[in-house]
Amino acid sequence: MTKIRFWREMLSEIYATAFMVSVGICATGQYMLSNGTASSLWMVNLAWGFAITFAIYAAFNVSGGHINPSISIAQWWLKKLTFFELCGYFLAQIIGASIGSLIALAVYREAIGEWVLTQNATFATVDLKPFFVSMPAGHLTHWGGFLNELVGTSFLGMFIAMVSRENTPIPPKAVPLLFGLNAMMLGSSFGFNTGCPLNPAREVGPRIVAYLLGYADDIFSHDNFYLWTLVAGPLAGSLLGLLTRISFDICGLSLRKNEQ
Repeated sequence: MTKIRFWREMLSEIYATAFMVSVGICATGQYMLSNGTASSLWMVNLAWGFAITFAIYAAFNVSGGHINPSISIAQWWLKKLTFFELCGYFLAQIIGASIGSLIALAVYREAIGEWVLTQNATFATVDLKPFFVSMPAGHLTHWGGFLNELVGTSFLGMFIAMVSRENTPIPPKAVPLLFGLNAMMLGSSFGFNTGCPLNPAREVGPRIVAYLLGYADDIFSHDNFYLWTLVAGPLAGSLLGLLTRISFDICGLSLRKNEQ
C-alpha cells in the first residue's frame, strides 16, 4: 500500500466515523434533552442505523467504510488488512468519533445549557455522560454487559463473514444499507442493557472529548471501569461471529441448494 493510499483511507475513516457519531449522538441527545418528548428510542435506533448506512456509503470505495474497530479487526483476521493498517484504522476511527462528538456538542450546547437548568444543576454538577456515551442499566453487571456486547457483535461478525465471501449473493452496493438495518435490529433488541454501541471507537472517542473539556472527570472510571466491557465485548464478539460463520462454511452448513 502506498503512503498516499494509506492516508486517503485514514481520512476516509475519520470523515465517515465523525459523520456517524455526530448524527448518532445528536439523535441520542435529542431524546435525552427533551426527556423523550421530541423523540423516542425507536427514532434513536433509526437515526443510528441510517447514520451507519450513509457513513459506510461515504467511505465504501476508499477505505471500505469500516467506521468500527470491530469490523476492522474482522477484516484483519480475514487478511484484508495488515497489522499496521489495523492500528491506523483504529486510530482514525477514534479520531473520527472524537470529532463527531465535538460536532454534536457544538450543535446541542445551548440545549444542554437549558436542560441543565431544568435539572436545578450546573455544568459542574450535572451528569452529562449519557449525552456522550452509552451507559449501563442499573441492573447490569460487568459480565452481563460484556455478554450483551459479545453476542450482539457476534451477529455483526457473522454478517461480515457472509458479505466477505467471494460467492456471496449480496451485491456490494447493498452492503451499507444492510449494515444499517443490522444495526437497527441489534439496537432494538440489545439496547436495554448497554445501549448497544457495539463499537469501541464510538465509546472511546467521545470519552476523550468529554474528559478533556471537563464535562465528566469520571467518564473513563465510572461504574468501576465499566468501559472495558464496551471495548473487549465488541472486539471479541466480532471475531466470534466471524469464526462461527467460517465454521458453517467449512462444515457445508451454509451452502445453497444448488451448491450441494
